[in-house]
Amino acid sequence: MTNLLPCPFCGGEATLTEDYVLGPNEPLYAVMCQSLADWYETRFTKQHGGPPICGGTLGRAFSSRSDAIAAWNRRAPAIPPNVREAIRKIADYGMPLGATNYDWRGWRDTALTCLDAQEDRP
Repeated sequence: MTNLLPCPFCGGEATLTEDYVLGPNEPLYAVMCQSLADWYETRFTKQHGGPPICGGTLGRAFSSRSDAIAAWNRRAPAIPPNVREAIRKIADYGMPLGATNYDWRGWRDTALTCLDAQEDRP
């Protein structure tokens, strides 16, 4: 099995999942950030205290392990410096009118974590 690269959003560990939603002989494979997988695993069994630390996922499933891994390991270009700067300014500006404090803090923390991971990657 090919190694999974770390999550491109938070730098955390990634995990390959296998599900049989189409039937017992038709597995589907997906890759997601381990923090999201942990949240899915616990959301119905105990209080999870809010959203996952990172929502990194491919957003789709594949019929083969190798296709899922290849899609996860494919990386987009780094966020351009002017976009990083704009996101940091928005995060520093404060909560927009109509947003709840919980929503705003979650977005801000996730956005800044993603930016930090982008800046730390090779």
